[in-house]
Amino acid sequence: MIAHEVTVYTDGASRGNPGPAAAAFVVLVDDVQVLEFSEPIGKTTNNVAEYTAMIRALECCRKLQSRRVHLHSDSELMVKQMRGEYKVRHPDILPLYEEARDLVSQFDHVSFTHVPRAENAEADRLGNEALDGRPVPLPSLDGRHVVERTPAPPADERPDADYLAILGRARDAWARGSDVPEVDDVWKQILSKLKQDRRLRDGKASASGGRKKK
Repeated sequence: MIAHEVTVYTDGASRGNPGPAAAAFVVLVDDVQVLEFSEPIGKTTNNVAEYTAMIRALECCRKLQSRRVHLHSDSELMVKQMRGEYKVRHPDILPLYEEARDLVSQFDHVSFTHVPRAENAEADRLGNEALDGRPVPLPSLDGRHVVERTPAPPADERPDADYLAILGRARDAWARGSDVPEVDDVWKQILSKLKQDRRLRDGKASASGGRKKK
């Protein structure tokens, strides 16, 4: 199985800090989930579990021969450390961080995005089920169908699937009666994506959708 560009949601679960822990992730290609994985990892802290889940996911992406990885996690600390916004000082985390950075260097591009827990429900479910004795091993990737993604066109021609995905996840969460994500959070995600794609040209957008206050 080959997937040159993937989206990954990871989660590390720990019942107690430290306590029984698990690592889990799901892999999506073109917004379709193609793989899921979870495993118990013994007694450890939540942060170690989060890093372990990320490392397992990156290892899987390497086996898929992925070149571009969009990784999402509800661990704000881990995401900001991987972005270089926070320093890593804890002795238990530092070797995991270095292992993760080494894996990241083997891809053309890896992005790290913090998402609310409500947007990470599938990986969270898998982690908790692993703690309940129902892990999901990674299937053999040999001999499976090949997933090819068309190279991304220039930003001006890029389809709006990423923006629709943000709105779709928010719609699904609200339909379930969840109060997260909040409207402002959805706006920030879209604005961040617009900036990333360099699609903001005429001034800065405001939280009111770019409308000027009277």
